[in-house]
Amino acid sequence: MLCFSGTEAGASNEPCSDSFAGEFPFSELETRSLAEFFKSISDNLVAYLDFHSFSQLLMFPYGHSAEHVSNYDELVRYAFL
Repeated sequence: MLCFSGTEAGASNEPCSDSFAGEFPFSELETRSLAEFFKSISDNLVAYLDFHSFSQLLMFPYGHSAEHVSNYDELVRYAFL
């Protein structure tokens, strides 16, 4: 299942912003293409790493909220392997 939580945290509603989230879920070609690709391989997908060159960050899921997830410490350990 793919979800989209909009601009709760870390994204902008302003189209000219570097962090513009799009007009609606998967409205941009890049995110729509990735969503379709992930759906097509979902039975075999084990992990997806997303490296952001803009800020040189390794980001893990749940970026839609500032709340830490239950396995936050584990995810941070993976980020520094």
